[in-house]
This record gives sequence, structure tokens and C-alpha cells, in this order.
Amino acid sequence: QPYLMTSHDQGRSFGPPHAIGHTRQDVMTLVHLATFGDGTLAVTTQVADPQMRVKSFVRFSTDGGATLSAPTLVTDQNQNVHDAFPITRRDGNVDLYYLREAGAGFEAWRRMVKKDGTLGPEQRLTGPDIGSVEKPQPRRLADGSLSVNVARRRPDAQSFDVVAFRLDGDAPAA
Repeated sequence: QPYLMTSHDQGRSFGPPHAIGHTRQDVMTLVHLATFGDGTLAVTTQVADPQMRVKSFVRFSTDGGATLSAPTLVTDQNQNVHDAFPITRRDGNVDLYYLREAGAGFEAWRRMVKKDGTLGPEQRLTGPDIGSVEKPQPRRLADGSLSVNVARRRPDAQSFDVVAFRLDGDAPAA
């Protein structure tokens, strides 16, 4: 079960934990946070079904995580969506970076989300030329562009390389 805890003193103490998962038996749980320009939290979570197909969700909180909106699917265009990672856009909305199953592996995708759950168009970031990737991690650079790190599965399927690529700007707007 994932929890959100908040510190107002640089990590010396924390407030009470708030459960942010879907059930107490979530499998393959993963949680990431970002904020909209006005401070609203965007919380991404994922949960696996018994066949280990993963669905990723985004939820919103205007009270620091004490309460969360109903979950919004990151995408309904694929039945196995992993590792959703939110990042604040330059316009104050949030972009979601995530994986969609493709063939024998995964591709990185992204899309914008607004506080009301409206999703922008999906944009594929990687394909067969890079290979199967995992754990997309975007970071905003000082010039406004983005650096995205992914773990690329090696041909032996037992190990990974780290690949970084740079994007000029945010995902397409809704």
C-alpha cells in the first residue's frame, strides 16, 4: 500500500500518512508526485492485475494529499501501461511520461493532463530504433527543454543501458 506523507521542516518530522493506493493488496505499486502551477498535487500510481498487466492512473489533490480525486487512466489505448511519471510543464499544467507495451517490450510515451483530468494527445517518444525501454524519468533543464532518461533493455534481456535524450519542449497541449 503506498502512502503520502508531508514534511514542513525539511524532513525532520512528517505528518500522518495518507493511503494513496487502490487497495491494500496492490501489486507492482509505484507512486510519483508533481505539482501544477497553483500547487495542486498530481499523483501517479499503478497497479497490476493477476496476469501482471499494469494500469497507470493520475489523481489530484488540492489539500496536500489528504484527499484525492477519483483516478483517471493515463491511457486506455493499451492494456499494459507502466511507470507513469509526472512533471510540471512551463504553462503550469502537468505532463505524464509513461510506458506502453509494444511487441516484446515497451515504448516511452507522454501526454499533458489538466487538473480536471482532461488528457492531451499522446506522443510516442521511443520506438524500435531505441528498443524496449523502462522507467522514463524527465527533468526540466534551465533552458526549458527536457532531459529524459530511460533504461534500455540489452539484447541479452537480463541487463540495461541508460539512455538520455533531450526534448525541446512539453507534450502537445489538449
